[in-house]
Amino acid sequence: VSLSSQDNEGATALHFAASGGHRSILERLLQMGSKVKRDYWGGTPLHDAAENGEIEV
Repeated sequence: VSLSSQDNEGATALHFAASGGHRSILERLLQMGSKVKRDYWGGTPLHDAAENGEIEV
């Protein structure tokens, strides 16, 4: 699976890691070169983290 793979709403692995508060996974994905992309609704992984109360991310 590519780091840039997106689901049917445009979310990437970064979106899922951020929304779940998985900081170590986020750090690893970014170290591996994952690009921050907006989903089809215009949201970023940071938006997803904030919407789910994951302020440590």
